[in-house]
Amino acid sequence: MNQMRWLELLSTVRIGSKKQSSEQARSPFHKDYDRIIFSQSFRQLNRKTQVHPLTQHDGIHTRLTHSLEVSCIGRSLGMLAAEKIKDQLPVWISPADVGAIIQAACLAHDIGNPPFGHAGEYAIREWFDDASHTDFLKNLSPEQEADVRQFEGNAQGLRLLTKIDYHPNDGGMRLTYATLGAYLKYPWLSKTIESQGDSPSHQRAKFGCYQTEKEILKDIAILTNANLITQDLAMKFENAYMEDYKVDNWNGGIGEVVFYVNPIYYFELKKLANEDTKLILEVLNGLKLGYYEIRGVEFAINENIPQSTISNAVYIFVDEAGDMDFSILKHILPIRPDSRAGIRFSG
Repeated sequence: MNQMRWLELLSTVRIGSKKQSSEQARSPFHKDYDRIIFSQSFRQLNRKTQVHPLTQHDGIHTRLTHSLEVSCIGRSLGMLAAEKIKDQLPVWISPADVGAIIQAACLAHDIGNPPFGHAGEYAIREWFDDASHTDFLKNLSPEQEADVRQFEGNAQGLRLLTKIDYHPNDGGMRLTYATLGAYLKYPWLSKTIESQGDSPSHQRAKFGCYQTEKEILKDIAILTNANLITQDLAMKFENAYMEDYKVDNWNGGIGEVVFYVNPIYYFELKKLANEDTKLILEVLNGLKLGYYEIRGVEFAINENIPQSTISNAVYIFVDEAGDMDFSILKHILPIRPDSRAGIRFSG
């Protein structure tokens, strides 16, 4: 059975640093937290407010106070989860260390956000979308243009953490790869504007890394031995849920899982390439969903998705089933109406 590779996932190696610290008072992950706290980029969050109603006092939330509060919650959840699996962790890692990793990642989760939050992102995107500003883009590749026309706070955060603060273009804050891996919410590059049909700025796909940090993203994946599922594959699990069940055999049982997916992606997932299936199985076994190895993946249709969100799917169904009636899909793969959601994937 595949196990989580804790030695790699909890890597204390620092990006851009060649020094080895022997300090005993703080763990490497507590140092990550301190480096973020003392950074200029973190202090600037104090001038960015959260969305709030008309308040009767001046104690409104800023992005800084919000990030501090989220880091406290993350630390507690990380420690509680690590207590459950502490026998599997390396001997030098305590639940408090895992809590510190989550705490540092949570502290940085908004560090790349512009003023006015997502509205600020859209304003930057629309400025570069303006035809009068195309001269700024003429020497860029389609991938680079996509980064500029899709300003993304999560990708900007990775840039600040790894390139801007403290050591410009030489590791930035020089955080551990464990913390950087935990920070990554969308571990993939942007889609080109053309591939998205020139959709409005607020409808463009999320991503977590600019082209300028592409090699850093690769390093994080290699150093933490993480399996990064591609964006195209991850998006197909939007609004999906999973059931797992055990199939007994002479070796004590193997696991099978069924993903109930958006009908739009059902037929594509049924034809999933072997390497993608293997990647999904490795991720699922790493999550330790049961005391048995998961060896099979099946796909069924999530009938709970509103009809309005699957209007484009009918053309796929005509190709596969030869009928325009959505209800015939019940006969392609049995749906269990009483099934309960397991792990939920959301966009």
